[in-house]
Amino acid sequence: MPGQPCIYRIHNASGQGAADPGNAMIVEVDGARRTIRVNVDTSVDVMGKKIRVKAATGGQTVRAEGWYVLIS
Repeated sequence: MPGQPCIYRIHNASGQGAADPGNAMIVEVDGARRTIRVNVDTSVDVMGKKIRVKAATGGQTVRAEGWYVLIS
């Protein structure tokens, strides 16, 4: 339903190994109201109306890679 909070599963798959530790993803939930840090090779479930990957930080690369899926 539009306007109703949904549950999203977010996964950060940007880890490359010891030589390239990858980046954490900074995810905004419902605008700037809440931010969540998703570390490399981890998944989190988030409830909100809208999510957006805002930035990547902490690794040796300039990007983060991952996926999200609508749970409910």
